[in-house]
Order: sequence, then C-alpha cells, then structure tokens
Amino acid sequence: MSNDLELGKYSRDGQDHAGSACGAAVGAMCHCMAGNPMPNLATATADWQMNFLIQEIGKRMPALNACADGNEKQAELARQTHQIGKNMLEQCLSTNFGDANSMLFVMTGIQINMPFEFEDYFQPLSFEVRMKDGSVIDLYQEAFGTCQEIEREETILLAQMPPDLILYNAVLHRN
Repeated sequence: MSNDLELGKYSRDGQDHAGSACGAAVGAMCHCMAGNPMPNLATATADWQMNFLIQEIGKRMPALNACADGNEKQAELARQTHQIGKNMLEQCLSTNFGDANSMLFVMTGIQINMPFEFEDYFQPLSFEVRMKDGSVIDLYQEAFGTCQEIEREETILLAQMPPDLILYNAVLHRN
C-alpha cells in the first residue's frame, strides 16, 4: 500500500513516486487486460515463471474484470495471486517424511507492505496440519478466530480507510 493508500503500489524510501508492490502480478494483469495473446508455456523459453503467471491470471480475468479499477481490483488481484500460489503449493506438498507421527503444518496468506511508519503486515488466509494418513485439520479458526469473508462493498470501504483503521477492522473481524 502506497503513502496515498493505493493497493498494489508501495512507496519506497528514496523514490519520489510509488512503484508496483507486486510487479509480476500487476504486469500479468495488464498483459491480459490489453488483450495480448497468451504465451505458450510449451515453447516459452525466456521467462517461464512470468508466462505461467500470465496464463493463470488470464484464467481469472472474469473475477478481475468484475471489479472497479483501483483498490478493489488490486485487492482482488492479491486474492487471485494467493490462490494461484496455494494451488501450486497443493501440487507439491508431501507428508512422505519422518516417522508415522510426523505432521506438516501449512500456513498461507498475503504480505501487505504498509505505508508511512506502519510495520508490514502478514494476513493469514489458511492454516492447517496434514497428517500421514492424508487427513487435514484446519487450524485457522483456533489460531486466528472466525474467518469472515469481506464482501466487495466492504473491500471498497476498507481500501479507502487509513492503514491503522484497516488493521483495526481486520482485528475486529477475527473475533
């Protein structure tokens, strides 16, 4: 979040303007919004990671296009990018280690670079333990309280709040 409270941008020390907070995700979305062709991952040799992100963001453009430009769209981009990462994580997780009692704890979320003198903030979105037998125990509510989905209208209001009120609101929604 920039000093002007813009999601998707970050005000870095020594720079006179805010830059992209996640340039790859923003670049992928801009590529798709411009109607550029989707890269072929089978033949992509230059930057496979970026081409993969463009492909994945392209699949999610209906959700992104449904958002108003600005903070609402940037918040949705963060959610969609989180889901892309979580899907990739699911494909490579394994409990094939240790002994029969070994467990794998997995937490995912979104890193929020805060403006001004606020500390950066990690918003956990999932927390679970995976057992050897394949069972999964959701620990999110026990660790962080009730997870309440924020509707689009609330997202727009949150995006217009000063950062300290956003964090205060986030704490209220956890209980």
